[in-house]
Amino acid sequence: MRNEDQGADGSFTRCDAFTLRITATVTGADATQALITPSGATALLTGDPLAGAITLPPGEYSVAVVASGPGGTATREVGTVLHICPG
Repeated sequence: MRNEDQGADGSFTRCDAFTLRITATVTGADATQALITPSGATALLTGDPLAGAITLPPGEYSVAVVASGPGGTATREVGTVLHICPG
């Protein structure tokens, strides 16, 4: 993840949000999305490889990928992210 608010001189400015980009490899699914908790937000993952993005306020989030297809629905926890803003 890159901090979009870092200046060329290394200084930082205040930020109110960040963009979380998610990429996943899933086979055999008709629909795939990332579930971000505790916000309850979702990001649809599309393309090859599957990718999506969501803008969130600073904080700590857990990310899970949810895939649905002919065999049902599967969920896999993929990690956590902590974003803080200086200032």
